[in-house]
Amino acid sequence: MGVGTSWVAIDHDGSIGVLDAGANGLAPRGTLGAELFALDALRAARALALGKHPRTFGAPRVGRRVLVLVDPARAALASYRSAPRRSTFEQALGPDATVVREAAPGVLATAHALTAERAALLARDPTVVLALDEDDLRRWLHDEPDTGVFRWAVVGDDPARYERARPPAAPIRIYELPEATQHAIRSIRFRARFSRETTVFVDEHFRRDRLTTAVREPVAPTSDRAQTMRIALALGAAAIAHVLAWLAIPGH
Repeated sequence: MGVGTSWVAIDHDGSIGVLDAGANGLAPRGTLGAELFALDALRAARALALGKHPRTFGAPRVGRRVLVLVDPARAALASYRSAPRRSTFEQALGPDATVVREAAPGVLATAHALTAERAALLARDPTVVLALDEDDLRRWLHDEPDTGVFRWAVVGDDPARYERARPPAAPIRIYELPEATQHAIRSIRFRARFSRETTVFVDEHFRRDRLTTAVREPVAPTSDRAQTMRIALALGAAAIAHVLAWLAIPGH
């Protein structure tokens, strides 16, 4: 799944889907490559709770938001939730720290980019088990098969056709996300249920003039499949009109 060509949508039940359009797949305008750090943080918390960890990652970079796995048992401190005896990093973050997972080991996320001062505190905090900046986080999620979302990718020559990968064991629902993130994706909704479908066509759920591709090529008014369906419908309507006209003739 390409990091820069993926987009996020919800289904009829509010389950989250991450769809990879590739170079030529269709997606609603303005959605390709959208950064939804709150969703990424929740997906990572799900994976971490299952004992999954990224194989390789670098030190968090200044100027990036950060996901932090905190284990208070690593230091002679009370739970990181019991102020004021929290980890030094969480104290430095103050209101900027969002608790993504409360059960220990806890998962924190920053709402703003990491400063040099906070990066230094992060590096020497004994309660920090893992720290990922948003770039490494997205690369890790890209490789994890089950992070609570339905994953889809364009297959074949039809740019509107997406095939589903194996469904998640415990799907993330939109109400689990912060309000701002819910607002960003609430209107990007499929009428279908992701759990019941293995193939979806985006042009059956979104207006054609709202769709675009990663390479920004003009989108044809209709796909061959949609054009065929419209021709069939038109012929059917013509046939019905002909029958009705014939029935209206006296003696029929």
